[in-house]
Amino acid sequence: MKSPAPYVLLLATLLLTVSAQAQNRPILQPVPRVPLQQVPLQLPSALQLRLQTLPSFGAPPPFKALDSATSNRFLNGNTIWLTAPGLEASRQARLQNFSANLARLQPLASQPRIQAVLNAAKLQGLQEPLLQVQTKSGPLTIKLLSADVGASIAARELGQDAEANARVAVTRMAQDMDIDPAVVGQVAQAVPAQRLNTALQLQPSLARMLATRPILQLLPPAGSGNGLDAVPNSCAPASGNLFARADFPMKKNLPAVKNQGGRGTCWAFATISVAETLIRTQYGRRVDLSEQDYVAYSKLKYGSPTDGDGGDPFTWLGLNAQNGYRFAYEKVWEYNQSLSRSATETPPNSGKYNYQNSCGGYPHQDQCEDSVSQAETGCIVTAGKTVCGAQIPTERTSYGIDSSSLKNMWDWNQKDGGLGWSVLALGFGTPVMLLHDARYLQGDTNGFVGDLPYNRATHPVKQADGSTKWEPNTEKDVQWWNHIAMLVGYVSNQRLQEVMPGAPAGPGGGYFIMKNSWGTCWSDGGYIYLSWDWMKKYAGGLYLGTRITN
Repeated sequence: MKSPAPYVLLLATLLLTVSAQAQNRPILQPVPRVPLQQVPLQLPSALQLRLQTLPSFGAPPPFKALDSATSNRFLNGNTIWLTAPGLEASRQARLQNFSANLARLQPLASQPRIQAVLNAAKLQGLQEPLLQVQTKSGPLTIKLLSADVGASIAARELGQDAEANARVAVTRMAQDMDIDPAVVGQVAQAVPAQRLNTALQLQPSLARMLATRPILQLLPPAGSGNGLDAVPNSCAPASGNLFARADFPMKKNLPAVKNQGGRGTCWAFATISVAETLIRTQYGRRVDLSEQDYVAYSKLKYGSPTDGDGGDPFTWLGLNAQNGYRFAYEKVWEYNQSLSRSATETPPNSGKYNYQNSCGGYPHQDQCEDSVSQAETGCIVTAGKTVCGAQIPTERTSYGIDSSSLKNMWDWNQKDGGLGWSVLALGFGTPVMLLHDARYLQGDTNGFVGDLPYNRATHPVKQADGSTKWEPNTEKDVQWWNHIAMLVGYVSNQRLQEVMPGAPAGPGGGYFIMKNSWGTCWSDGGYIYLSWDWMKKYAGGLYLGTRITN
């Protein structure tokens, strides 16, 4: 009997591996180290049928046929297996979910915040808007989250039961903090000058946590790469500005400010920043985790290599927790800013992107391809039948995610309440992920952002002749969901004058300190200070309760 071709054996082993994983059975051991042509081929009837019916992939993304050595690496590595029907199903599901979410929101269209989502969906579709911001190292073009992300979040958070859900969330948080839920309203109802004092009275230990303390000198974090996610890194918070002068519980545990570059990956940077902070808080260890790995894993598991950059950060956080995701270190897979990359949606409004020049200037070319995940992909091909996979690093940390306590504290009908509880959380050293409209991150030279009017940002309007006119925003044009970053502290106006005399008072009572992912040359070393009243107008979510497992 003629021995089978080596690629047939590799394909059979790969399919058996995928089948075993799908059925939660032990995965087959690697092919023995003997000449492949001496190993007899034995295919079960079900596997023979699968070989006959598996469709091919086509392009893009640029999957490549693998040689024997690379095939073995894919078989024995940390590979996420992909099928053409699965990828197409993911893309179609995105389109279907977008339509379903818009239909769910339509009955609520009279509300300005719902109008904003519907207007953006009509104007943008699945396109990801660009925002140019000024930094000390020159202009930086930021990619914002697309309208389908906003529709997903709005449909979940702004439905008919949103008000009741928010009340449940704040009550549960009170219980988690061992505070009587009956005092929740005290934070919301207190006048601005009394908010922080009211919070301090609720928990005596909180006052001790907010006391002035020296900031520790910290060693480089474990797993640090070469700083590709932080360049340019020539700027730092000014010595006379708020971040340098104020002390707050989370300050000594904060990771470095990073730079998402030309990719719309704010959701990954916010999640990783929270995780790095919590690992320092919970386990006393500074780490530098890989945003590149988190993006690739999320996109490959729940999306497609041709997806856009964005995604619903909180849905994916929960899915990653359920799937037992473990972070990788930055040094294992360094972030690629892709400053020369272009993304063309082909065809328009399809949610399917063709990427070019993703890897320009990236020193690790063997870890980079032209797809949204940028993971190395490859296929084993035989007789027109294809199985493809994408590789992510095998080396993982022991740290994972627990999202079971994740809560959104933003109550649209009682905004002061959500902000008050965020002050408490920050006072306990708990990070808060802020969903907001990044177009209004317009601070003064020291990074302070007051109560900006809606017309400080504009939106495009198509004219009858096909041209585009930019018109000033109103409340219904605010996009509360196009960017996400981490809140790290709160400083009342009273405390502000103590540490920075003459600084402008924050409208509403003080400033929230936000750590962004646009590099250290943006605003004050990468931090910006958002007034209480600014938050009431341009915040769209206050998420806290993420935990780290080890």
